[in-house]
Amino acid sequence: LASAQTPGRKAWTDIFRRAIPQFEKRARLQLIQDASTEEEERAAPSQAASFAKEYGAILDKLEIDPDTVIPGYEADFWRAGGRKGLSCKVMCALRETCLARLGLRDAFRQVKRKENGESLQVLGHIVAEIEALESPEDRMALALRGCFAGNLFDLGAHFSSQKYDAAEEGRKKGGGAGAEEDSFASFKATRENLPARPWLVDCLDS
Repeated sequence: LASAQTPGRKAWTDIFRRAIPQFEKRARLQLIQDASTEEEERAAPSQAASFAKEYGAILDKLEIDPDTVIPGYEADFWRAGGRKGLSCKVMCALRETCLARLGLRDAFRQVKRKENGESLQVLGHIVAEIEALESPEDRMALALRGCFAGNLFDLGAHFSSQKYDAAEEGRKKGGGAGAEEDSFASFKATRENLPARPWLVDCLDS
């Protein structure tokens, strides 16, 4: 990432900082789901808030001195290559450790299970679309665009998490009816909004 003398450094830490509320929300929900007692369930919000506070403080320190190694988190810098300096790998590793200290290996396990189930419901429609195309080249192109569209589903990113929450709110207001149709329509809309070829790395014709 950018050095301490350039504004790009804060731009990158801000990307991770804007994602903190979503991670706090998912951590809270996952802790509540995993709770085996009412006491653990009541403690979930404060535990999730402690993650947000701790990780925010870590980002504050890295903004001041991007070459610092945070005490108690030394292993994360080694996991990220063993080098000093701010990087995406370091910030991801630090965030994972903050969550792991709450007992969470994956704060998004609950929503992943839900979305995987809904994705399987529309998989047949997607495969049918691909198989309906005549040429192998067109089938491959559509399959790749489907992969790209699916890869945009990233609740750890602020922009995509906002879109997901807005869609979920709309689904609740609609009473949850037509979930399969909604999922397929949302997937197709995302796929259609992808940049046209040629892509940045485009070897499809070779």
